[in-house]
Amino acid sequence: MKVFISHAFGGADERLGGILKGYLEAARIAGYMAERTPQYNLLITDKIMREIEGSDWLVAIITKRGRESASVHEEIGYALGRGVEVALMLRNDVEEAGVFVHGRESMIFTPDEFEKRSQEMAEFIRSTPPQRAPRPGQQGQDVKQFLDDRRLLSAESHEFALNIHYGRIHSDIFSGVEKPVVLFTACPHDLGKYCNTMSTGFEEWAKGIDHFDVGGHRIPVRGLDPELGIESLTVIEGHPGAPPDHIIRSYREFQNNGFFECGASRPPVVRNHRAEPSLHLCLLIGNFWGFLLHTRLFYQKIGMDGPFTVLLSVRNSYKLALGNYGSEVASPEWSYAKGQSLSIPEPHTGQRHIRLLHAFDSVRELTDQAIAGAARGMARKICSVYGQGAPKCYSSDGEFAWNLWEWVSR
Repeated sequence: MKVFISHAFGGADERLGGILKGYLEAARIAGYMAERTPQYNLLITDKIMREIEGSDWLVAIITKRGRESASVHEEIGYALGRGVEVALMLRNDVEEAGVFVHGRESMIFTPDEFEKRSQEMAEFIRSTPPQRAPRPGQQGQDVKQFLDDRRLLSAESHEFALNIHYGRIHSDIFSGVEKPVVLFTACPHDLGKYCNTMSTGFEEWAKGIDHFDVGGHRIPVRGLDPELGIESLTVIEGHPGAPPDHIIRSYREFQNNGFFECGASRPPVVRNHRAEPSLHLCLLIGNFWGFLLHTRLFYQKIGMDGPFTVLLSVRNSYKLALGNYGSEVASPEWSYAKGQSLSIPEPHTGQRHIRLLHAFDSVRELTDQAIAGAARGMARKICSVYGQGAPKCYSSDGEFAWNLWEWVSR
């Protein structure tokens, strides 16, 4: 979970922000404070807007200086406009927080009580999952700009794959910004107003998808807890008994304009025999296969039949070895070439992030055969990134190792 801390520039207000940030991080919540210089204190920059969009909460510290700060009010207004939850910490000698938050309940503090109130705020956020509100749609928006806004296009950017759910995808393999995240994305070349994904009928349709059948093999669809917002239906995978900052490992997001995304921190990231994080090739490609089946069903449901592109993105791939590579498949164990010792490490890549694309001319083109071909092509591309040859999650006769996928995906 991530919190944007809004405060007046410099002095005591900035020190208060630092105190709150410390208590948030003690509660395993990422706190972000914008670096400002006097000339930019009156502006809400593109970077700050991106940081707010990528946050689950904005906490505004309202002192007398904060009450007069244009940047604080702009940040609060922008957060509300983007559906980000806003919480206020209001100093006791400030009568009104401002027009954007008029009537909103505030946590009152005195200078002597700020540390105690910061601890209470951190606990409140940790125990209160955010509920994003709907925002205006993006009908007719340029596709490249849309994907740029989602940080999905440039693998060279340090913000690559930092979508709106990134901070909430829990990983027990990594913590913090180094967590590996795998994204599957489908985006029509003509973004339009295809459907209302927040309707009751669409929600019931999405919840009714629990598996796909491929050649007698069952691919389960994880995540059946709906969360409405951002003019989209997001379906998340929950963890019974887990603390609030460990709610999500994977999610599905259907947007009104035809954008469809699945994200996960695991699977297909697993631990290998060395207890190192590894990108399991067979699991990754099987899940991508299911994503394409899901995409076809979604586009048929909303009546979209134009060209679209699918993307496979892996954040922090340089931290991941490539598992399930090196021998004939169909065995439910880590695979190595015959005669090789398990002391030989799996291949690594020097690429910090991976971004792979596959374009389709129409939804009608997305036949079972085309899906199988796209999955195999993506497997070859992954292996190429890792400096390897033909993907060994396929047998010599060209069959995908669904039995290994089923064993690993349990």
